[in-house]
Amino acid sequence: SKFLTAEEIEGLKDSYTKVDACIDNVYRIWKETRHTGATQLIFCDMGTPNKKNKNRFCTYDKIKFGLVAKGVPASDIAYIHDAKTDEQKDALFRSVRYGKVGIFILSTEKGGVGTNCQDNVCAQHDLDCPLRPTDHTQRRGRSVRQGNRHDHVTIYRYVTQGKPYTQADGKTVAGLSPDSYLYQMSITKATFIEQALSGRSSARSIEDCSDVILSLSEAMASATGDPRLIRKVELDNQIGKLLIEERDYINQQLNIKRELERLPGVITSLVDKQGRISRDLNRVQDTSGKKFRIQLNDGETSFEVTKRVSAGQFINQFALELEATGKCGLFEIGKFSGFDVVVERPELFIKRKGKGKDKVDCLLHLVGEERYTTNICDNALGTIKSLEYLLSDRMLVLLQQTQNAIASYQKDYDDLAPQRDKPFVSSALLAQALTEREELERELGLGVSASDVTDVIAS
Repeated sequence: SKFLTAEEIEGLKDSYTKVDACIDNVYRIWKETRHTGATQLIFCDMGTPNKKNKNRFCTYDKIKFGLVAKGVPASDIAYIHDAKTDEQKDALFRSVRYGKVGIFILSTEKGGVGTNCQDNVCAQHDLDCPLRPTDHTQRRGRSVRQGNRHDHVTIYRYVTQGKPYTQADGKTVAGLSPDSYLYQMSITKATFIEQALSGRSSARSIEDCSDVILSLSEAMASATGDPRLIRKVELDNQIGKLLIEERDYINQQLNIKRELERLPGVITSLVDKQGRISRDLNRVQDTSGKKFRIQLNDGETSFEVTKRVSAGQFINQFALELEATGKCGLFEIGKFSGFDVVVERPELFIKRKGKGKDKVDCLLHLVGEERYTTNICDNALGTIKSLEYLLSDRMLVLLQQTQNAIASYQKDYDDLAPQRDKPFVSSALLAQALTEREELERELGLGVSASDVTDVIAS
C-alpha cells in the first residue's frame, strides 16, 4: 500500500485536501492505463450520495466533477449507489469487469461482500478509514483476488497529517489528525481481535489479523508525519514477520524431535516383521499341481484332502454354517503348507451384495509367525486358489513392502537428524530489530518495552 498526504505534493495551497490528492492520483493513473481498459476502485464511506438530502455534501460528486474537469469522460465514472436492484448491480459489475467503467466509486457497505468486479482492477484508493478491521480486509478483497488479470495492484490510502504543536516544556511534537485517530481506533480493535484469536484459532488466522494491524499502523504513522514513528511501524512489520518465522521454526523443531524419537521404534518393529516373513517363506511346502494336500478338521476328526475343489467346498460350507448360526470369531480348521488355516467371521459382519446365493463375508487366514489374509470366494476352486496365492505371491509382496518401508523410514530419519537443534537463521536480525524498536519507543516516550509487544505478537 502507498500512503499519500497533501504535504507530499509540491507547490500546493493550504486548501488542498486529500480528496484533491486522490483526484490527481486517479487522473494520472487513468491517463497511463485508459488504453488497456484498466479499472480503478475508490472506496469512500463518508459523503456518500443521498437523493433524499441533495443539499448534503457529496464526496463522490466532488471526485467526479474534479475528474471530469481534467478530461475524464463522465461515462467512464460510476457510483455503486447508481444500482438499486440486484439486476442493476450485476449489470454494473459486468461493465466494470469488461472495462467499460474505468473509475468505480463505492462504499464498504455496498461494495464489500458479494461485489465481483476484480477482473481489470489496477489500483485501489481508500479515501477514508472504516472503523471495523474486517472492512479493511473486505476492501482489499475487491481488487487483490483470483480472477484479476493484473499481477500487481497498488492500494493507496489517503491520510491528513496532524499539525505539529509545542508542549509546555517547549518540545515540538507531531499532532494527531482525525485520520490518525480513526486508524488508531481500528488498530486497537484489530489488536483486541488478534489477542482473542490467539487463544483458539489457527496461526493463519492470527497472521492475517496481524497483517491488518501492521497495514493500519503504517497509515496512522504516515498521518502523524513523524519519521521516527514511521520507522517504528516498519520495525513492527519486520518483527511481526520474523516472529511468525520463529514460531514456525520452533514448531518445526518440535516436530523433528518427535519424529526422531518415534522413527527408531517404527524401524525396529518393521525389521522384526521382515524377519518373521522371511522365516515364514522358508517354511512354505510345495503343494503345486498334484502335490496339493491340505489337512482339515470338522471339530471331531482330522482328515487329509488332495482335491482342490473338495477342500474349497469344505471351507465355503464352514463359512456358510457360521453365517447360519451367527457365530463370530476365529476358527482354526486345518493346516496347509506348514501354516494354520483359520476362518474368521468378524463381529462387524456385512453380507456382500451380488448375484446368486451363498455369499458371505468371511476371511481366510494362513497363520505362521505372521498372518496372511484373503477372502473366501464365491466358488470352491476360487477359495483354494486364493489360499495358494498367499503362499506364492502375497508373502513376497509383503516382504518387499516391508523392506521398502524400512528404507523409507530410515531415509526420513537420516534427513531429519542433521536438522535437529539447528539455530534460527534470523535470530540475529530479530534481536537487532527488537533492540532498535525498544530504543525508538523509549525516545518517543511510548512506555512499552520490546518484550511486552513481542508477547502480544507472538501469542
